[in-house]
Amino acid sequence: MGSRSKRFKLLLEQLPTNRQSADEIVQMAWFNPGVAAYLLERPIKNANVPAYNINLRRLIAADNGARESGE
Repeated sequence: MGSRSKRFKLLLEQLPTNRQSADEIVQMAWFNPGVAAYLLERPIKNANVPAYNINLRRLIAADNGARESGE
């Protein structure tokens, strides 16, 4: 019985976290305009969520900084 729980714990450690999944989606959207357009047009589940999103603002700021340094 102990070896089954150990295997299960090892399997759980190998599963990606939400943060890893989000990072992969951001990476795909960064290099694939189709993915970015889909994510921007995708409806959100809760329309009452405030428009302020710190992570989105950080990504936009990083993008603007990269564009300015490339000019």
